[in-house]
This record gives sequence, structure tokens and C-alpha cells, in this order.
Amino acid sequence: MDRLVVKRDRAPPILTMTPSASVSRRKHYRPVPGEPSEPTSTIVLTSQGGYYVDVRVNKTPQAQTSSSPNTFDGQLQWAFAGIKESSNREGQTISTWHHWIDSLSDEPVEDKGEMIDLEDGNTLEKGESVDQETGEVKRYEELWEELHWSKGMERDDERLCHVMVKQTDNDPGAISGMAIRIGGYAQGILKDRQGLTIERWEWVEDEDARVWQRTVRFGDGQQPFSHAYPLSPMANIKYIPPQMGPVSKYSIRALRSGPLWLLLKDAGILVTFLPYLPLVFLPLNFKAKGEKQASASSFKFVRDIAIQGVLTVLEVILLVLFIPALISLPGILFCASALLCILILRLIASPTQGPRIVYSADPTSTSHTADQNSHERWLFINGIGTASSGLQANIDRLSHLFGRQVLGIHNQSYGIIVDVVECLLQRCMDYKTLDVRVACEVVKECLVDEEVKKVVLVAHSQGGIIASMIVDALFMELSGSQMGKLEIYTFGSAASHFHNSPASSLDASSSPCPSPSNTIPHIEHYANEYDMVPRWGILYAISKLLNNRYAGKVFIREGASGHMFVDHYLDPIFPSSKNPNSKAVAKGKKGQANGNGVANGQRVTNGNGHLEEGLSYLDAIVAVDETIPLKRQNSARLKLLVSKKGSMNSGVVHNHPAAALANGNDVVDDDGIADGFEPIGGDLLMQRAARGKTVRELSRLWLYLGGRSPEEPGLQDARDRRFMIREARPEQRNLADFVE
Repeated sequence: MDRLVVKRDRAPPILTMTPSASVSRRKHYRPVPGEPSEPTSTIVLTSQGGYYVDVRVNKTPQAQTSSSPNTFDGQLQWAFAGIKESSNREGQTISTWHHWIDSLSDEPVEDKGEMIDLEDGNTLEKGESVDQETGEVKRYEELWEELHWSKGMERDDERLCHVMVKQTDNDPGAISGMAIRIGGYAQGILKDRQGLTIERWEWVEDEDARVWQRTVRFGDGQQPFSHAYPLSPMANIKYIPPQMGPVSKYSIRALRSGPLWLLLKDAGILVTFLPYLPLVFLPLNFKAKGEKQASASSFKFVRDIAIQGVLTVLEVILLVLFIPALISLPGILFCASALLCILILRLIASPTQGPRIVYSADPTSTSHTADQNSHERWLFINGIGTASSGLQANIDRLSHLFGRQVLGIHNQSYGIIVDVVECLLQRCMDYKTLDVRVACEVVKECLVDEEVKKVVLVAHSQGGIIASMIVDALFMELSGSQMGKLEIYTFGSAASHFHNSPASSLDASSSPCPSPSNTIPHIEHYANEYDMVPRWGILYAISKLLNNRYAGKVFIREGASGHMFVDHYLDPIFPSSKNPNSKAVAKGKKGQANGNGVANGQRVTNGNGHLEEGLSYLDAIVAVDETIPLKRQNSARLKLLVSKKGSMNSGVVHNHPAAALANGNDVVDDDGIADGFEPIGGDLLMQRAARGKTVRELSRLWLYLGGRSPEEPGLQDARDRRFMIREARPEQRNLADFVE
């Protein structure tokens, strides 16, 4: 397989701008003879070395013909890239564009035109071109204007022209991709075995936003800018596709191991993650704390924190004294002492307890949207160390974000240590506390209610374990069509597995939200990389336990820490509308809506393209994990080999590359499986389909923001479109801000 390498412009990788570097937009096209018109959005970026990328998008989709298959349902007119050469002959400037990559042809072609500078600063191009349908040579005229580059990019490292050329090692003359960024514009085209991929990005500024915005995308391949200047407000959101194919049929590890051994092993794994414990509370968000104190009682907030601190200290002391007491005290006295300690802990924790079922406040701002979505039920299960007042604050924030009434199921806390022990017992021994039983009944009642068409379950931390236990239990009691009403979204999940049964054709057809593969149609998990709880839970399960069932899409904010539900998860992903800079995230801004139906990112990125505080998480282009899907695939291959060969002692199995890769070694099996086995590609197909996409394009939860629904006419279609287009606003560009 050819390895793509990066080549840059003949000048240094960071180029000083010269008059030859330009951003041009076509104002009109006129066939000779004929009338001028502009049916496309056409922008050409030309570097100082003469490299160029030309992208032309139809404003109105045109009929696709057999002679031009790469038009994406008539939405792309033409895209090509290569190198431009200009010469002056008797006072005439003749330019030749060599097409190294062309959306309409696999053969290198070129075209020529006379460039005439007009008094108004525009350029008139006169030339001849070959009609793609008839093959006839026809004369044309094109009027071009030069666009100013974006202002507001103050740092020197942002005043750059970047050029990237991709070519294969075994054929240095074969160009497969080119991407150019000049000031506040960037375009790229990639043509490889995955097909044709085209993108255009523009720097957008207004009173609320300073951000790179992707305005055009065609194709499902890798982002053309993956090795160039990092334009996207990402590079630090990792995406792991859902388990597909034979991998999705794995059983959970609790069914394959003894409970005591699993408990000891799980506790040992937890101990290895203790260095991350301080990061559970960091970064501190005093502004968010102030908001919660304003909406609840400051006394309750401080009281609950103090009680959790006292409980944790007492439980650590009791944990240290447990073994000496067990050895030295008589049996009856030990049991009596243990019972007394439990009563004391429950007594201390009692002020933080409340009803097990609570409802969100119903403010006027969301009451009308809640009525519109009365056929839905939204449920929330809290995590470790959450008091009743904390649960109320969490569901109120969810209600405010999504415009629904939210029912909260209180997973009561008796101190951090007790909660962690509960987690161990639930993960390894399927221990169902009263909270689990109550939650299971509530979810079941909603799913069997014929008037309810959708049940959305949101879970945080230990709530993720409870949600996975609920799924396990209800799959044994309810039909596929009833389970098909369920959607699950977890944040910082501590669960070690997540089950989802393959959907039968009958269940899929009768479900209100049919899925071609799984009974529960939508499961999504969100985690911070340095949050200790998901490192022990979901992140360990998906990266280390390759033959373990963990259904759903996974979004990981790399480099991020913190475990608080609102401060470290909801706020970064869905900033509160109390922040004026984030109103457009939920509602969209007039005149700035993209093809997704909502406004793009709302804040500026730093020089490396990483997220800064408040930047729209949803518009970050994900970094698709390239190793876990491959390891899962090869683990499934190994399982097939074992079933075919019959014994783990078989040398064929142990020596197979799949066995080495499944064990964590860096071995790639590109030739499939020997002895007639076919490669298993479900995970890899999902991985490839996600390349170059944003969180917004891959996730579903954001579609509920502000009381909306994914089933709203046009909203889902808008998200699934392959491209977006928005005309640039020239008045936002200022040439004086850049030096050639």
C-alpha cells in the first residue's frame, strides 16, 4: 500500500507573502457569444510558487451526467489543482494552469488564458476550454476579483501561506492531493483510493465569533488539511467509532471471569489511576460555581461539600482500621461495630439525601418546547458524590439546554469511598442497589407506555454503570420495538461494558427510530482524557478490553481533565446561554447558519488549532482513532480462527498476525486472513466514514438543543449533507493586515 508523504512549496514551508500569492473569486462567467452570469461559488488560491487550488460549487444543483460522475449529485461543478505558469508575450500576459488533480478527469490536462488587468482592479480572463459533454473547443470570458485576506489574526505565526502536496512514494510524479491556506482562506482536494474529497475553509469574524469555518465539503475521505496548517478548532477531539459486525457480538467480561478475581483485578486497575485523582476537580470553574450558587442556596452548596469531605475522611479512617479490627475484635463485637459505623455514616449523609425521583424546574423559557415534545421522556442518573441539591442543579441545566422537562433519579451518596465500593460491586458482581432498582423500573415504565415514542437517558459517572445494568436487565424483559425507543448519552462513564443487541428486521421496522444494526438506535459517550473515572471505566474498556462489548460512539476530549457534570462536560460541549458568546450555538445566528442548520464555532482557536476556552466543541473536526478499530477487527479475526482451528494451542492461531495485534503488539495484517478467511471490515468502514467530519456531523445529542428534535423537517438532512456553502463577506478582509 502506498504511503502518502507531504511535500511543500518549493519555497520554505512558511512562506513570506509576495504579490504572486492571491485569493481570487470569480464574479461572472460568459460563454462567447453569450451573456455573463455566475451560477457557482468559485474561489482560487494561488501560492507564491504558482501552486493553486480551484474549487467551483454550483449554487443550484445541476443534473449529473455519465461523463462527469464526480459532481456529488450535481452540487460540485469542478475542482482541480496543480501549478500555474505565466509569461508575457508582446504585452499580453498568458497563464497556463496544469491540472495535476482534476475532479472530472484522471489524466493530466492544462488550459490557457489571457489575463487582462482592468482599471477597477479586477482581472478579465479570456481563453478557450473543451466542453466536457461534446468535446468541442469553446471560447469564454471570466471576470475575477482579488479578495483581501482575513483581519484579526494578530499573531505572526498566523500570517502565513501554507502549501501541501501529497504524492506516493512509488511514483513521485503521481500527485494525489493538494491543500493551500492563504491568510483567512484555505482549500484542499484529495483524490485517492477512498475517492474524491474537497474542502474550503474561511476565517469568520463578527461580534461573537472569531473562528475557522468550513464552508464546503464533498466526499467521505480524510481531511485534505490533516498534514497542513491545522484549520479546524480541533485536533484534540478523538473519535472512536461504534463496534460493528462480529465485534458487536462480543459478550461482556463479567460473563467470562470469576467475580472475586474480577473484583480484585478491577480494584488493582483503579489503584493505578489514583495519580489522576486531583484532576477530577480541575480545572476549577468559579464562575460556574457562582451561577449554581445563585440558582440554589449557597448554604446548601457549602454544606453538601463539607458533608462529603467529612464522610470521605471518616471512611478512609475506617478503611485503614478494617483489617486490624477484623483480626482483633470478637465476631459479634466486630459486626456490632460495623453496624454502628454504617448508622453513623448514614446519619451524617442524611442532610444530602432527598426524594429518589425529582423533576426539573419548568421555567417559562422552556415550557412551550416541553409541551411540543410531550411524547418524549428525558431521564438523568447522577454520579458519585452527588447530593440532592446537586441533582436538582444538574437536571435544571439539562432542561434549560434541551427545552424538556427532565426527571432525575437520585443515585444517593454516602461518601466517595462507599460510592467507589458500590461501583466495584456493580461492575464485577452485578450488585443492584435500591437506586438501580428504582431507575430500572422508571425506565421500564416509560418504554412500555404506548403514548411515549422516545426515552432519552442521560447518565454521568456511576450513572453510566447504572445505565448499563438497566440495559442488561431490560433486554431480558422488553421487546426489541420497546427497546428501540431508548437513546443513551453518557458523560465520564465508569461503566466497564455497554450492551446493545443486534436488531432483527422485524424489530427495526416497528421501532419509531429504526436502526439497521442495533436495537437501541443511538448511544453516545463523552469523556475527558485525564478524568480518572472514565479512564478506569469507558476508556480502559474500549482501549484494553478488545473482546468486550461496549456499544456506542465515543468522543474523547484529549488533554482535558475534570469530572464535574456541568463544569467539565456540559459547559465545554454546550456552553450555557447565559454566556452571550454562546447563544448562537443553540439557536443559530441569522445570516450565519451553515448547512447544519446552526451557527458554526463561536470562538477563536490558538495557533495550533486546539480548543480554547468556550470554543465550540461541536464544530471540532475529530481525530479518528486509527488503531482501536483495527485491533478490534483483528481480535475478531483471532476469535474466528480459534473457532475454525478448534484449539488455542494451535500454532496457526498463536503465530497469526491477528493474535499479535490483539495482544497489543504493533503488527498490521494487510492481506486478510489466510486459509480462506475473509477480512472483517465493519469497524474500519465506520472509521473511514468518520474522517474529516466534525463532532456535529457525527453526534446526535446536539440536535435536541433549544427544544429542537432530530426528526424536525430539514434538520437531520442538513446535518447529513456532504457539503456546506456560505458566500464570503469581502468587507471582513483587510489586505493591510498582511505583509507580502
